[in-house]
Amino acid sequence: IIHTSSTEKGQIYIPFINWLMLVGVVSLVLIFQSSGALAAAYGLAVSGTMLITSVLLMLIVYHQSSQKRWLILGLLSVFATLELVFVIANSSKFLTGGWLPVLVGFVVFGLFYIWRKGKNLLNNERRQLSLALSELPLLLHHTQQVNGTAVYLSSDPDLIPSALLHNLKHYQVIHQHNLCLTVETLNMPIVDEQQRYSLTLITPQLAQLTIRFGFREEPLLMPVLQQLPLDWSFEPLNTSFFVSDTLISHQAKRLNGLEFGVFNVLFRQAGEVYGFFGLPANRTVLLGSQVNL
Repeated sequence: IIHTSSTEKGQIYIPFINWLMLVGVVSLVLIFQSSGALAAAYGLAVSGTMLITSVLLMLIVYHQSSQKRWLILGLLSVFATLELVFVIANSSKFLTGGWLPVLVGFVVFGLFYIWRKGKNLLNNERRQLSLALSELPLLLHHTQQVNGTAVYLSSDPDLIPSALLHNLKHYQVIHQHNLCLTVETLNMPIVDEQQRYSLTLITPQLAQLTIRFGFREEPLLMPVLQQLPLDWSFEPLNTSFFVSDTLISHQAKRLNGLEFGVFNVLFRQAGEVYGFFGLPANRTVLLGSQVNL
């Protein structure tokens, strides 16, 4: 993902999507063979986009507390009514090409819906399987220690990283120094260095760290770790990075067969965490856990 704007987080360029659009345009030209044959698809696509935009804008205005909210809604409803007339008029061309934008819209919306539903279920299941970070000192009280520093990546700063729980479960040892690390991407291009991180020392051997990056910054963790006001060693030869690798299964049947298949394919497209955060591959350990959806 390449960010092309320093002010808008959502203005991005994805090379794969760009090539996919090229393939789609060429395919449409070969299938319909003339601009006249594409007119039906174009008319329904444009009028449908206008209507959806007006409806979404009305929803945004409705949830605002402005005194002129109802006046603005009244004006938008006039435009939405006119656009609805255009959609109804173009719907007569559905069988002659208008089906194409409707099909594409349903497919894209279905992907977004399945991804959001699956991620919510996955996050809820992870929370139920984890423990609060405040309980971690009790678990480490009589645990055997080994030399070195361990960094456990976690998406929730209030929970014990699942990689740490699996480490205690299977190896029953803990490093001399342990850092629970959460990375946040803020809605700003560059984060000021004074707001770069928040560090909480829970015990002499345990700390929680939240590192913040802007959407135009490269999220490299090592330079930030080496600047922490701790007498811990974060040299690559003395530091191990633990990352949770989630395996999802369909035993709980919270998603139907089609939803689970689509979500599983999308979920597996994520890149390697250690490469994204610039972590040394030979010092990164992946500990897997299974989540039932």
